[in-house]
Amino acid sequence: DFAGPATMMLSYTWGYTIGEIVDALAYYCERRGLDPRRTYVWICCLCINQSRVQEKLRRGKTVSFDTFSEEFGSRVTSIGHVLALMGTWERPQYITRAWCIYELFVAISTGCKLDIILPPGQVASFLNSLIQGDGVLCSVWEALGAIDVRNAQASIASDLENILRQVEAGP
Repeated sequence: DFAGPATMMLSYTWGYTIGEIVDALAYYCERRGLDPRRTYVWICCLCINQSRVQEKLRRGKTVSFDTFSEEFGSRVTSIGHVLALMGTWERPQYITRAWCIYELFVAISTGCKLDIILPPGQVASFLNSLIQGDGVLCSVWEALGAIDVRNAQASIASDLENILRQVEAGP
């Protein structure tokens, strides 16, 4: 229980709280009838030593894009199931982050299963908006339709350049 080979990879931004992540994963398990003790999710901040990455940045060095790209690409394809955590449904920060878009690109281009997930409060708000037909949903579709990786943000400028190059080249 509680540890095993990952069957899903969480794709998310670092702007989410631990509570939002845990709540979204617990809600996903509940809705899918999965036992949370036997649902194994690969989460980069728990599996890649971020302290080493930050230490290199402080020394003026970076971990190469190729290293991160290989790590994430191999995780996405070997696990074969990505959970993309949007955080909010109205203005998801997720779609503004280059690495998140890259993870979606890899998942889609390799035929991985992809589930879009939200924290429970956001699911309730989304469903309420659908039922009430308050027009907010139109802005969501517009935002999703306007996703442009060229406008995405990355902490390291060269990462964005490399992601753009890979997305433009296609699968």
